[in-house]
Amino acid sequence: MASPGTMIVNLVARTEQFRKELSAAEKKLTQTFENAKEASQAFAVALAAVGTAAVTMALAADDAMDAIAVRTGQAGLALAGLQDSLRLVAARAPGELGQISAVIADLNTRLGMTGTLLERTAENIVHASAMMKVDPDIMVRGLARVIGDWGIEAANASRTLDLMFKASQKTGISLDRLGQMLVQYGAPLRQMGFGFAESAALMGKWEKEGVNTELVLGSLRIAIGKFAKANIPMREGLKQTIAQVKALGPGAAATALAMETFGARAGADMTAAILEGRFEIESLVNALQKSDGQIKDTAKGVYGLAESWITFRNTFILAFEPLAPVLDRFSGHVLPRLGVAVTQVGKLFELVF
Repeated sequence: MASPGTMIVNLVARTEQFRKELSAAEKKLTQTFENAKEASQAFAVALAAVGTAAVTMALAADDAMDAIAVRTGQAGLALAGLQDSLRLVAARAPGELGQISAVIADLNTRLGMTGTLLERTAENIVHASAMMKVDPDIMVRGLARVIGDWGIEAANASRTLDLMFKASQKTGISLDRLGQMLVQYGAPLRQMGFGFAESAALMGKWEKEGVNTELVLGSLRIAIGKFAKANIPMREGLKQTIAQVKALGPGAAATALAMETFGARAGADMTAAILEGRFEIESLVNALQKSDGQIKDTAKGVYGLAESWITFRNTFILAFEPLAPVLDRFSGHVLPRLGVAVTQVGKLFELVF
């Protein structure tokens, strides 16, 4: 039988051990609470960040959708169709959402496009804009002017842009510059019997080779008047004159013929242009006439991660667009009441303190 002293010592030892274990448990529990607190704070921060991002994306999507309504004046099913086109184009072509929205709206207002035609043309414009580093808004305006000036059907707008894109690739002329020249000099070119592909080839070739386009086309206007007086078909008269100058070769005779046909001021320049092959565009025209799908084919060969990310980002942002009406209701109903409540609390504090 243990003595009383031994029992006391054992009891004290066990009590001390219990205190140590209790202290350790208390520390662990405290640490657990601290960890839980930090985790909850981190979760709250993450949740707030996610919420902020969602709101930001919803507002960006809503802005893009609203821009179509503002720029076109459309509503109801017509507006819904244009907004659906925005979703499709944004998922296929790498451009800023606001810019794509503007392209959709402007093609609708300028050329009356809707549906598949609108989407195909808008996609081509956004692709070409991304690759050529041209503002898509400028490209839409330029294409619309070209189509209007040349009387091209809207259904052929995308093919027209393909042709101009290839002309740019072949000659180095920028798309916007080519569009400007085709509009500026379209009338005399058509009077001379040049088609659109031929005219695009001439403008690109002359720009590449440093030809004074204004001088040459001014001389063609003079020739138009002379051919008309002689009752000679415009294109036939030009072909005959070019053939005769080539046959005569460099010299006074060729220059005299050119001066008689194209005017004294431009005669020498036209002689040089003809003899140097500035009007020889057959191979280039043949290439341009096989340009359908040129923009998309080029895009497939040059696009990479950056472009894929842009289309993914646009699709992701537009997925939050249904959240916008909720935010509208919140801003229209909850925030005003919350503002009143905050004002009342402020007055209460003024009274108390």
